[in-house]
Amino acid sequence: MATIEENFLQHEALIPGLPDDLALRCLARISHGYHGLLECVSMKWRDAIRSDEYARLKALAGWCGNWIFVSAANGSRWEAYDTEADRWVPLPDMPTRLGGQGSNLCNGIIGFSCVTVCNKFLMIGGQTLSSINDQEVLSDVLVFDPFKKEWYMAARMGRARLGLACAAISGKVYVAGGHDLAYPLGFSDAEVYDPCTDRWDHLPPMPFPLVGCFGLSRGEQFYVIGRKDPSTTQYTHILFSTVEYQWQVLENTDPYINFGLSSVIDEMLYVFDEETVEALGPGQRQFDILCSCPDFFLPNHGRPLRPFGACLIGSKRRLYLIGGLTLKFDTRSRAYSVVKLNSTRFCEVTSLPLEWQDARPMLSQAGRVVGCAVLTE
Repeated sequence: MATIEENFLQHEALIPGLPDDLALRCLARISHGYHGLLECVSMKWRDAIRSDEYARLKALAGWCGNWIFVSAANGSRWEAYDTEADRWVPLPDMPTRLGGQGSNLCNGIIGFSCVTVCNKFLMIGGQTLSSINDQEVLSDVLVFDPFKKEWYMAARMGRARLGLACAAISGKVYVAGGHDLAYPLGFSDAEVYDPCTDRWDHLPPMPFPLVGCFGLSRGEQFYVIGRKDPSTTQYTHILFSTVEYQWQVLENTDPYINFGLSSVIDEMLYVFDEETVEALGPGQRQFDILCSCPDFFLPNHGRPLRPFGACLIGSKRRLYLIGGLTLKFDTRSRAYSVVKLNSTRFCEVTSLPLEWQDARPMLSQAGRVVGCAVLTE
């Protein structure tokens, strides 16, 4: 038989004075980052927030919240930053094996791309970090559902790719370039993924293969930045118009547009180089310098330090600089040591000059960021 306390909890209203269906809708509007606090209010709130009905309600309304997904080290573990709640939460563990091939992910993945589309976070392609004889380039697409808080597999790409470019435009995911172990000089072919049909289709090929790629979206255009020659550090920029369905090679592009250090907010391209933060608006030919790069200070170390291997990403009207590494000089040993950073900094792009502020740091000593993507409601 139920105890008096259980009977009371069963009939207790979620929010006194409101029907439970309306109260649940009110709770569903609260950002995911506050869930830990909400679950402490009462057992009924905890059960409501963990219920399938709560997840279904948020999904139907599209209340995914505003998240920044970040992975450091080997891509096997992810953290998500709730920009509204200023809280980091760990994502559930990824599956250790993918699909029918049974690709081993225990040691992580390199060379993947990630993007958000239709309120989901996608991790695409890459290469497994297993033993030398067990390394595999992947065509897999791994999806994280922020409503159900779980990973699942989507349709595979038509080709396995490592070091591919990727971007989301108008509810679809565009990928291009990259290479595999059999074709180290790269691919020129491209594909587009429709999450509504869970299907990949071919796109017109690029004018030439590119390796070591990354992608950006700006309006209805897909920018692919990569190298023609794997042995060089010179990048080539190609633009694909999703309206005209054709490619264009761009000339006189800025050399500082690099993976993880470039982001687009309202079609404004922001770039973080070794010394400054710069911006390029639509129709502009030259970058505007907005501010110098923010310095970092470590405990018991008076010198300002500059990060590298960090992630620059935009969410709404803010630029975030997350993680990275820095070199610390020890005056006693007269030697440098590498320090992992877990810091999170942001600035409002609508307020010039840019002023960087500290946000809550990551849960782990992140270090070099290998993947980042932003999800906005």
